[in-house]
Amino acid sequence: IRDVPLENTILFNRDALLLWMLVHAIKHGDVGKVMNVMYMHMLMFRGMGHTPQYADALLQLLMDLHSMHPVRRLV
Repeated sequence: IRDVPLENTILFNRDALLLWMLVHAIKHGDVGKVMNVMYMHMLMFRGMGHTPQYADALLQLLMDLHSMHPVRRLV
């Protein structure tokens, strides 16, 4: 038997923690943590199947950030 309210609560908690991590990383200027959270969001968009264009846009942004010179990435 599936417990749908429990599943929804778990998914909400996961998304809330990801949002908190993203806000914390942005406030502290932690580019690596921001990129990690963006990778997770990209995978979630791709996994849903409804919004592949968002996943493609995030992937392009992450690849641009990854290929950027490390000194420029910190500014």
